[in-house]
Amino acid sequence: MITDINSLISNQGRTPLASSTTSSIGTLSKLSSELKLIEGIHPIQITSVKNSQSGQQPTQLIGITQSDKQLTLLNSTPSSSFKAGDKGSLVIEGNRATLTVQSSPQSQLTSSGVTPTQSPIPRSSANVYQSNSPQPPNTAQTGPQASPQQQAKFSAEVAIASRPITLTVISTPQQSHSLPTAPAARESFSATVSDGQNSFILNTKHPLKLGESVQVMVDRKGQLQLYPSAPAQTREAVITDALKQSLPKQISSQEFTGMLRQLSALQQSGAVLPEKVSAALDQLVRQLPNLQTLTQSPEALKQAIQTSGLFSESNLANSNLLAKDVKLNLTRLDGAANEAKSFVQPTLPAAQQQALNMVAGAVEHITTNQLRNIVETAQQDGQTLPLNIALPIKDQRGTSMVNIRIDKDGPEHENDAQKHERRWLVQLKFEFEETGRFEARMSVQGQKVGIIFAVEAPETEQQIKANLQELKDNLRQKNVEIETLECFITKFNESTKRDVADQPQRLIDVRT
Repeated sequence: MITDINSLISNQGRTPLASSTTSSIGTLSKLSSELKLIEGIHPIQITSVKNSQSGQQPTQLIGITQSDKQLTLLNSTPSSSFKAGDKGSLVIEGNRATLTVQSSPQSQLTSSGVTPTQSPIPRSSANVYQSNSPQPPNTAQTGPQASPQQQAKFSAEVAIASRPITLTVISTPQQSHSLPTAPAARESFSATVSDGQNSFILNTKHPLKLGESVQVMVDRKGQLQLYPSAPAQTREAVITDALKQSLPKQISSQEFTGMLRQLSALQQSGAVLPEKVSAALDQLVRQLPNLQTLTQSPEALKQAIQTSGLFSESNLANSNLLAKDVKLNLTRLDGAANEAKSFVQPTLPAAQQQALNMVAGAVEHITTNQLRNIVETAQQDGQTLPLNIALPIKDQRGTSMVNIRIDKDGPEHENDAQKHERRWLVQLKFEFEETGRFEARMSVQGQKVGIIFAVEAPETEQQIKANLQELKDNLRQKNVEIETLECFITKFNESTKRDVADQPQRLIDVRT
């Protein structure tokens, strides 16, 4: 349970003990009594879900209604499976409480970590091609139809507390005292608070200000607990939430890659599609950058970056590379699909149909990346850095997404002899089925380069090390001086897993 209020309450002004309860304080006493009487199985409905922070641990606060009572459940293992409006049951046996909800079909399709079908693209939406008449019996569906028997159930062990109560500080004594708790005394701060009906003294670990409002709740033991506050949002989290609200259809990188693979399969299948849809799909797939072409010349890589979607509006304004731009081609396909809504394709595989449904979300994914580059970067020497690029690349095995980050090294890492020559930092992130996640981190200054490969799979490390000498020979043939060339195994943390890492430190230590 959350513990920030020590020793909690005294309605008579005495120094309260650590075991003080709410037994004699009006509203709090009533809430405490109600909690102690709850036992057995009770139908509930979730009214609110929010994530909070208790100390260093995340806590999920789930507001529910049980009969005519409002309660708070504290889930120490937050899950996106619990949503406002879900109905379920609360089973209470002694000090144990279990929340179980039965999700709606929509919740199943959108909840994180829940895959309702075996489709390679874990996302669902209505068919793109629809008609006002009933569909034929064998029309392809995005997944099995949800029925009450198929609805997924989610459970969690929870702690029970009352609804939150707001207390207002009406006086703050200047003196503080220490609680006699072993092994050493802890400082405590006193303040007189009111719930609107009764006033009493509250002892806390932190000082309260006159007029300040504090939200508390009562647990089943009658103890008063501080209602956890929402964690302070980072700048990145605020940006992410705003982008989710303004671009609600955006899909993840994994979904983007799966969508491109399914669209490629659809283009090669020869399926009968409306003429405009077929033409837009063919153009999208044919114009995706090819791995073999990219490795032949720097100009090919430069053009692939320019047509990745990050610079679509610039390309459009300058009428440059319009047929090759990924975002513009996706937009054409989305527009053609919307024009053909009356077309029904009964033989289209569900995964490919779903891929067509996700094209609008792919456009929003690219737009999100563009906005992040505007908001999260800074101007350096007239250039916007760092530059984060998501580049789709196709080869014989299919289509994969490579994340590229280009930045300039800070002046603090340059000596006097280097200041006239710019040092660039480049980070490439890969995730293939055959290799797992790995990164190539490069530092480039003039003809000098340092390269480090960070991998998760031992097999991938062996493959890269077996080819390091060939890479070294190729670089030397091009008169490139190699400062560092290494490969090692690492475990990528959560911040490394993000599509675009926001790490201010250097990507490689070229001084080693």
